[in-house]
Amino acid sequence: HTTHDYRLVQAFVNTMSQVFPSVYVFDVPGTFNTEIMASVQPTSITTFRANLAHFTPSSIMG
Repeated sequence: HTTHDYRLVQAFVNTMSQVFPSVYVFDVPGTFNTEIMASVQPTSITTFRANLAHFTPSSIMG
């Protein structure tokens, strides 16, 4: 995406939302990258953040 144009990101989110009940989007600081995460089971943002906190910074997810 660009600084103000998230249409591509939104297209991915719209497509993924057809299959996954929970889709989360966050920008990677200092880049133009956006991460999109989805879960097979419905979840809340609170649960997502708690689960993400279990990963160490050196892991593939951290």
